Amino acid sequence: MNETTISVAMATYNGERFLQEQLDSLARQTLLPFELVVCDDGSADGTIEILRRFAASAPFRVRIYQNDTRLGPGFNFLNALCLCAGDLVAFCDQDDVWKESKLHVCTEVMRDPSVALVSHSAFVFSSQPMAGPLRKPDHRSRMWRGGGNFAAHRWELLGFSMVLRRAVLNSAHVPEFNAALSRWCAHDVWATAAALSCGQVALLSDELSFYRLHEDNATLQLPAKGLTRLTPDPSGLERGAQNFAGLAKFLLYAASFCDEAARRTFYDYAGQVERSGNLCAERAQLHRACGRRLTAIKMLARMLAKGNYVPRNLGVKAFVRDALLAAFWNSPEETLNEDN
Repeated sequence: MNETTISVAMATYNGERFLQEQLDSLARQTLLPFELVVCDDGSADGTIEILRRFAASAPFRVRIYQNDTRLGPGFNFLNALCLCAGDLVAFCDQDDVWKESKLHVCTEVMRDPSVALVSHSAFVFSSQPMAGPLRKPDHRSRMWRGGGNFAAHRWELLGFSMVLRRAVLNSAHVPEFNAALSRWCAHDVWATAAALSCGQVALLSDELSFYRLHEDNATLQLPAKGLTRLTPDPSGLERGAQNFAGLAKFLLYAASFCDEAARRTFYDYAGQVERSGNLCAERAQLHRACGRRLTAIKMLARMLAKGNYVPRNLGVKAFVRDALLAAFWNSPEETLNEDN
């Protein structure tokens, strides 16, 4: 039987600050990749030079492509995926560090032919390594066969943690670049839907990489001070609603490139993402009403009656927060008037 090969798909853009450390961690893998495929999105710094130096001495083949047109992170990763030749493809961010066992552990899990995608946990670090786990410590290894609430897994299944079986491209074809949807293209969401259209996803508690938080992250940002204060956040919720709506549009666009079976999964995912956007929009309206106590409480009651706060939607924590805001929040202007 032929040995399974694994490609690494890396998307780069002005990554010279942290790139070398990531490349070095690829070269230290206990299971070396078959190849590294890099798609650069028009870097104006020393990224290409660093890649070429690494390619000259790397213990595996390195192929470097430079895009003629800026694709954005999502489409750039999907472009790299298409260029990979391995049976498995590991998405690789330019600014992280992989643990030496990452590719070996993921490849072992994917010996089960029913597994179309593996996603592992990770450590997060910024100025100090291993500041805390990205996922909760009690996150258990398990299989996800699709169905249920896709959106609930949105922040578990992140691209840097994924290894995808390339055979999913036989039915879930990679969508062509679309400039109008570039902002909303999420390669990890696409990979999740593609994998679930033909198999299952293995979620691992193993922390197999170090995710670097810094000011230029495309996915996660350093938490802002005061983020946990009990204050209304209508603007943030409105941005969330817009992001969900844009992501749903991307999934519907991606579905048009799929075979019938995969298309159904993408439609289902898009519908659930769209619903999450509608919930965010309703919650934003509630937060804008906070300070007008009777109005806010009536809106909260309507949302509760509609099932907005059941676990598969906003959840209990969101209800408790919104109930406290509706009942007790006083705007700074109101507080000032009361003091006068």
